[in-house]
Amino acid sequence: MRARLVYIDSIVLIFTPEMDPDSIPSKRAYRRTMYFQRNELQRHCLDMIRMAKEPIAANVIARRAMESKGLEASRQTTERVLTILRRLHKRGTLVRHGAAKHVRWSIAPFECGAANSQ
Repeated sequence: MRARLVYIDSIVLIFTPEMDPDSIPSKRAYRRTMYFQRNELQRHCLDMIRMAKEPIAANVIARRAMESKGLEASRQTTERVLTILRRLHKRGTLVRHGAAKHVRWSIAPFECGAANSQ
């Protein structure tokens, strides 16, 4: 395995000699939560936001997600929900309302032709 890394480093140096391969950060390992299956929490977040009549807060989504599993919400769950919501906002799926602790989330309005623009 080490020999493969040395080989990859040499290829990087061929294309960008000024770059130090050791400066490339390692990829973070994904830690799966033991309460939710793959993408289950994201689906739950989107379902909650779709059903809400008005923009909804991340802590409410986290609390309801954990209650659906018969568990109590924690700060860690709220942080995971916030990470999901921020990623969906970055993709254009969600709209952020407010700032700081008063942020609420809703589904972004559909724009004709948006799917074909990429």
